[in-house]
Amino acid sequence: MKKLYGIKNGWEITENLYPPEENLYFESIFTLGNGYMAARGMPDEGFAGDSIPGFYVAGVFDHYENGLYELVSLPDIFNCKIIIDGNEFSPDKGRINNYSRTLNMRAGVLTRSFEWEFAGKKTFMEISRLISMDNIHLAAAKYRIIPVNYSGSIEIITALDKNTGNIDWGKNGTFELSEARHYHLKVIDEGFAGSVFHLSAKTGTSETEITQAVSSVLYSETDTLMPSAHIGDDSRIGSALSFAAKRGKEFIWEKKIAVFTSRDHAAGEHKNSALELLRSCVGFRFDDLRHRHEAAWAAKWELADIQITGNAEDQAALRFNIFHLIQSNAENDPMVSIGGRLLGSEVFNGGVFWDTEMFVLPFFLYTNPAAAKNLLLYRYNTLDKAREKAAHHWLRGAMYPWTSVYDGREQCAFWEYANVEVHLNADIAYNIRYYFALSGDEEFFLNEGLEMLVETARFWESRFFCNRRNKRYELILVQGPDEYTGPVNNDTYTLIMAKLNLEMAAAAVERCRKQQPDKWAALRQKLNFADDEVKKWLEMAAGIYDDYYDQGQKLFIQDEVFLRRVPIDPFSVKIPAKMLRFTMPSYDTLLRYQIVKQPSIILLTYLLPDRFSRDEKLANWNFYEPKTIHDSSLSYNTHSIMASELGFKEKAYDYFRKTAYLDLNKARDTDLGLHSACMGGAWQAAVNGFAGMRLRNGKLDFAPSIPDAWEEFRFKINYRGKVFAIGINSDTISIRVSGTDSIDEITIYGKAVKLPRNMEQVFKCR
Repeated sequence: MKKLYGIKNGWEITENLYPPEENLYFESIFTLGNGYMAARGMPDEGFAGDSIPGFYVAGVFDHYENGLYELVSLPDIFNCKIIIDGNEFSPDKGRINNYSRTLNMRAGVLTRSFEWEFAGKKTFMEISRLISMDNIHLAAAKYRIIPVNYSGSIEIITALDKNTGNIDWGKNGTFELSEARHYHLKVIDEGFAGSVFHLSAKTGTSETEITQAVSSVLYSETDTLMPSAHIGDDSRIGSALSFAAKRGKEFIWEKKIAVFTSRDHAAGEHKNSALELLRSCVGFRFDDLRHRHEAAWAAKWELADIQITGNAEDQAALRFNIFHLIQSNAENDPMVSIGGRLLGSEVFNGGVFWDTEMFVLPFFLYTNPAAAKNLLLYRYNTLDKAREKAAHHWLRGAMYPWTSVYDGREQCAFWEYANVEVHLNADIAYNIRYYFALSGDEEFFLNEGLEMLVETARFWESRFFCNRRNKRYELILVQGPDEYTGPVNNDTYTLIMAKLNLEMAAAAVERCRKQQPDKWAALRQKLNFADDEVKKWLEMAAGIYDDYYDQGQKLFIQDEVFLRRVPIDPFSVKIPAKMLRFTMPSYDTLLRYQIVKQPSIILLTYLLPDRFSRDEKLANWNFYEPKTIHDSSLSYNTHSIMASELGFKEKAYDYFRKTAYLDLNKARDTDLGLHSACMGGAWQAAVNGFAGMRLRNGKLDFAPSIPDAWEEFRFKINYRGKVFAIGINSDTISIRVSGTDSIDEITIYGKAVKLPRNMEQVFKCR
């Protein structure tokens, strides 16, 4: 497809034309947020065509039908109308000259500038917006307006819509735009106070209260404040400012928005908090707030940035993915997580999938351990719902939902995912161990982590079936990461990860029992833990039937029927840019063939690097990679990482670009929201792929293989409380560790090295 965006200085994504047919795409990629709230990049003045004018607050969900909840679309905070001599500004009218819209990722600011020519009158406008990273309850916008060749009246109206609703996406899984809406909000309070107006609403079922307060101020060249008029009716509440504009003279309109909910404060108090925040900002202009906001972003980028020398386009693309990951994480709220489409989309109803644990969480594990812990605490805080789901299915312990919302209830309506794709339990357990290995957070591991490990192990104990004929434990009717196999018996990914889950839980219980007996005694009583549970887990782990292995080919068979399916070249039936499932005559047609949607065995070889030999990794790559159709946004990154490890440099780079540019190049349905898995995967493809970073045998190992298209790249990680600055080129890898002590827990290509503190060490690349 034609490239829709431009790049500038490695930090800016630009839209230099005005293609109205691509409005949805730009709404998605220009989303701004701070983890607490997010706004899609919809034009301030609205859009006559296809648009999803979404504004969302993390954790604000409401019921819409049949036990299903969705992330609530709230009134658009950046909405405004500009009327020039009686003519309402719209890009669809008149002519747009010198158009530019720029996402400055370093600053976290979106700016649009243009000249609007209508009826012979030219008006220059520059519109900037931010959602503050300094104060998560605050957003702001600034409008510079200059009548270029005329003097006349200008009116600015900004309002909050009382009838905002969610798009009804229907039930066919195609996520088509619809005029139908679900309405969740009931106005409970509204009012004016000088230049400030506010709207308080309440969701229908979850009964979450939300207050949005807006201050609207107009400044002339001499910084004279101009009064605003109040407007309001059954559909909106807002303010209007009118003034006589003089030719060539600049006017600046600024608005600040404060947002609080009853998740932050008790019912009723959130309104006072919003109004008080705006009162505290009276002496601050937009540029003051921007300065603080940029400083907060600079602190984020200090550890999260990856700096590439020699390829400006890849540099911007990688930062684009990192930027959206950071601004979608409510890092101080352990009651929310990151949805499959981040925070700027209603698609999948804002639900959380395994994408978060396996593809997004690693980025935070290494760049913001506290934020990573918060994502795991979300799973702990929704543990009771996972217990309820397990009990509903006649199982013990906890059964985490395939699609989770704010309180952890299952939201997936398809049984083959919700009840059969159960590897999520083991994925969560895997990352509990991973977090502990990287952070050394004993307190979390022996409290929340241990409780989750126990309950997930109990699930597997009840989910496995003991085949008396061969005295082995099997999993009947499960589905692994490759969703084009459908439900099968004994999916190898699930078997091996479940076995690891049981072993981890047993080891964690023994660790707590020996090291902190008082803590274990309390937890044992809380969980009604039987003395023989650990013994059962270890016996089961030892007896799990995971022997779908071809010794001669060194091949791990994906499940017990995969080789009995019909071999086929999947690309012979692939329709570009369209999921194969929707091009087949029926789903069962697809299930007859050896076609892989996304990696399963190849993913295992990445997640468990010490479990497989190099020959096994290569054999499984050669067998499964040609069969993989990549009908999922989380597929390319794993292939990039393993291609790097196996020495396929060109393929590694090609797969990296496919994941890093997936949303920028609109390779999937970016119109409807960004893809969290590919964004986390892009970071992994660089750090775990090109830098070859792995946790092997409890130690951090590097085995670099830089793309030929890059001269060098540098990044930082947080490992056990120390910051490592790493630089890699085609010849060397340099590592500098900041901290009070030297560290000897690092290996390069498997060989142990000692790193003195605050001193760069340089090692030769192979």
